[in-house]
Amino acid sequence: MQTMKNKFKNGQVWIETVIYTVIGLALIGTVLAFVSPKISETRDKIAIEQSIEAMQTLDAKVQEVIGEGTGSKRIIGAFNLKRGELIIDPSKDGNTPVNFDTITLKISNLKYLYSESGEKINFGRVELISTKGAKTNEVELVLRYNSIKYGNQDSIKLITAASTPYKLSIENKKDAGGTGNYVDFLIER
Repeated sequence: MQTMKNKFKNGQVWIETVIYTVIGLALIGTVLAFVSPKISETRDKIAIEQSIEAMQTLDAKVQEVIGEGTGSKRIIGAFNLKRGELIIDPSKDGNTPVNFDTITLKISNLKYLYSESGEKINFGRVELISTKGAKTNEVELVLRYNSIKYGNQDSIKLITAASTPYKLSIENKKDAGGTGNYVDFLIER
């Protein structure tokens, strides 16, 4: 009789252990379900703010090169692009603000909406535009210039995210006709 009671108690202990473990796992799962989206949003917000700073640094170097005139050159030895893609678009004519050449940093697949969708926010010369999507959002950071090129060419250059920093060269050059200057960008290895 005594052994039957001991077996019952041992069985009850195991059942209680399993029940408490299941309850604990359910609580952890519930907490993660609420906390994970906030962690993703915070991570996205930090990435956007770091990207704004990177674009402001890029613009400061470009403004230095423009201010010093033909032949001036700057190298950003560690241009970090961990998310998104940098698009250097010299295809516009640069005569009016609408037609200025652009450097755009586009970050997609964001859970965080940085600003109201479609509204432009300026951070110095960096223009931020948020776009709300069905499941994810997108942010574009845009710099506008009169005349830029990539590798002395008027073709669009797409620079993708990488785990290692890029070495970016920025140089003020005279155009072929000698009538004006342009800022030339180049990724150096």
